[in-house]
This record gives sequence, C-alpha cells and structure tokens, in this order.
Amino acid sequence: METSIIVAIIAATATVTASLIGVVGGIISHRKKDGENVLIGFKGRRYLQEPLEISAQAKNRLKIESDFLLWAQCTILLWVYVPPKGKGLRNSPSNKYLLAHHTGEANRENWTYYNQFVLRHTSVRERWEVQFSNGKKPPQYPDEYLTIGDGLEVGWHQFMIAWDNEKPKLTFTIDGGKGGNDLSTSYRPFWVEELDEKVTVGAWVTDWEGHYCETKLFQLLILDNFLDVTDSIVKEHLKLKPRS
Repeated sequence: METSIIVAIIAATATVTASLIGVVGGIISHRKKDGENVLIGFKGRRYLQEPLEISAQAKNRLKIESDFLLWAQCTILLWVYVPPKGKGLRNSPSNKYLLAHHTGEANRENWTYYNQFVLRHTSVRERWEVQFSNGKKPPQYPDEYLTIGDGLEVGWHQFMIAWDNEKPKLTFTIDGGKGGNDLSTSYRPFWVEELDEKVTVGAWVTDWEGHYCETKLFQLLILDNFLDVTDSIVKEHLKLKPRS
C-alpha cells in the first residue's frame, strides 16, 4: 500500500499550554487492488514530538484545543510509558489521567461532570478506561464504556481511541489492537455536547497533586478521520516507539 501523509504540526513543549503553529489539510493516498488511487482530505495535529515527563512538582501538564471532541470522526494516537505496578500511573487509589475534559462539576459526592471525556488508569479496578458523559442535567453516563485490563508489560505502549459518530462506532485499543474493545450505537446519546476551551494531557483538569504522578508521554497525534489498527498511519505511528 502506497501512502503519503501530510499532517499539521503543533509544537509541544513542557509549558502549560501548547502553541499552535499550523493546522492544514492533508491527503492520504491509498492504492486499491485494482490500482485506482483514492484521495482523502483530513486535518491533523501533532503534539509531544519529544518525550515529556510530567510530575506533580513541575505541574507541567499540557493543555490542547478541545474542538476535536466534536469532530464527526476522530482518531487519537498516543505513546504512554507504563511503569511497574505500584509506581507512577499504577500507584494510587486515585485515578491517573492521560486525557481529561469537562465543562463543570455536577455532583461532588458521585464525582460526576458535565461533558466529561477522559482516558485514565484506575488501580482500584486494575484497568485503563475511556469514560464520557453528555451535558444533560444531571449528566448521563453510559452503562458500559471502554475498558482494557491492566496486564501491560513495563515500557512504552501505543494507546488509540477512534470514533465515527455517523456509523456510530467507538473503539479503544492498545499496541495495535491487543485487548481492545468497541461500542456501537450504545455510546452516542452520552457523548460530549459542549466544550471547555482545553483538554488536559497528562493529568486531571485541576492542579490537585493527587491526580499527578510521574508520567511519560510521546507523539500525541489527533486526526479528523476514523482509522482502524490496520491503517498505514497507525502502523507508522507504531514505528515511533521510543527506545527508553
């Protein structure tokens, strides 16, 4: 399969907010079996082109634009360093967040939020989770959301979330499909309806230290296309695995 990729680049640094230096259209050229080329236009954003280590001391979480949560189609790819159990991301009764968004607290006793979207690790349930809610009063959460059991080896792992709201279909996979799961029509009524200005990367939305830990992240790629694990872009992203 011949593939040429042009994506927008966003410079990511250890500052609190990532700065946008360009968002442009892109083209993916897929060669069909019969030799016909199909051109697909898309937008792309790339953050964390150098590994970033986030810590409670530095409070250097990243803030990125949130508009992708309302894209009809989207794929999120992110490299995450998974430490030994009992350390870092896997060392706390508190949830540890890789992506976090909401537009306001609904009920503190139940810890519910309006328009929530999170990718997180929970040591209590020993799994990785993608959780979300809508903007209704009170906010509605699905009975079932995306989870993958925490059986990962120590080291870098590729996390992938993708949705297509027209089908609809929502998927969550790690390392090119290992242990992944998906939701179809059941998720759509509970999806984010309104946006806060930013999505937080590497910690919870607030600066509360309990949700911080030493977290290493690399190559966050967000595309306005629904990709599966067999797509060439996903495979190319897998090749970017850091050595240490």
